Amino acid sequence: MSEFIYKITADDLDRCWEFSLKYYLDETKPVHNRRVGSARGVGGIIDSFFLKIIEIAVCKNLEALSSQDIEVPPDLEIRPLTKGKTEPDVYKIIDKKTKKKRDPKVYIEIKQLQSNHNWVGPTEKEIESISKNEFGVKDEKKMYYFWCEIVDSKMDETHSRRSSLLGSYLKHLAPDNPHLDSFHDFTDMQVEIKFIHSIDEIKQGMFFPEDTVLVDPEIFTQDGTKTFKKKFEAGDMSDYDEVAIGKNFPNPVVYSNGKEYSLFGIFGKVEYAGKVKMYLKKPKKDESGNPVAGSKRYMLVCETPVSVTSRLGNWDFEEGDIWCYSISPSGAFPKLRNGNYLEARRYLKQKKLFHPSKELMQEIADAL
Repeated sequence: MSEFIYKITADDLDRCWEFSLKYYLDETKPVHNRRVGSARGVGGIIDSFFLKIIEIAVCKNLEALSSQDIEVPPDLEIRPLTKGKTEPDVYKIIDKKTKKKRDPKVYIEIKQLQSNHNWVGPTEKEIESISKNEFGVKDEKKMYYFWCEIVDSKMDETHSRRSSLLGSYLKHLAPDNPHLDSFHDFTDMQVEIKFIHSIDEIKQGMFFPEDTVLVDPEIFTQDGTKTFKKKFEAGDMSDYDEVAIGKNFPNPVVYSNGKEYSLFGIFGKVEYAGKVKMYLKKPKKDESGNPVAGSKRYMLVCETPVSVTSRLGNWDFEEGDIWCYSISPSGAFPKLRNGNYLEARRYLKQKKLFHPSKELMQEIADAL
């Protein structure tokens, strides 16, 4: 659990609700989805703007920590952008005594992480836009990203939709409606600040150029291992070829949209220590008997304890373990339309990088 959490309140959600409705009813505001371009109805707008709760959480944490006598309001005003297309999520500072408003002295962008998000990082275009901001913040070491997750203590992976923040609020508004009873209570939810990094820091990480394929950084899974284990124990290896390996596992290559993409230049070698045997799953064949192109899937048999190190993170396996090593495309549309600066979530947690320490939070709060 993060050191910095914020318990969600009814007042917070009232503010998100009011902002969402005012936004939707303002005919000057766009309602299309920025990713796919389709128009959103009032439900889609409300659902998306309930994520304002993470901005509220960050602002509340920073205000509580700041040694300055200031208010740090979340951006819940319906207004035109006043300083170009890019504005920070912490967009103004208010002196509590004089009520005077001023621009923040650091740039803060607040992003949502979901529990199944394995990458952390922004697009190249977004970074370029923020770096050209008109708020007077020119040092990329003072331009921060906050990555936050909404955590439900009653989360049930088999019924994950019951953790909807909007659903919980509708249940709060209409407690006698039986159709809303399945939603969880927002009183069991909180916002956790998971990672903080500056633009300067993330630009030193891995860069996925435009038109490359984003892959799942969890390159070791149990996919196909049950079938392999049965065949391996029965001595039937007709569907697999044993692969000779040296100090490193086969170079990371992914197949997507009829093309192979090498990712060796992005995250480099996958090294290991220990004794292993590796078997490559033979490709499927078409009606003519020709191999069908696809991502390669290797089965890893650990003959001793095995430690794997890579830029994506570390893994430790026990003697006798069987794992699948495969580089797979991530998401429904893995080909990137923009360049991305990314770090694997596993790697950040293991190395304790971008950790939202009290010292860092205090530094940012005092710099506002």
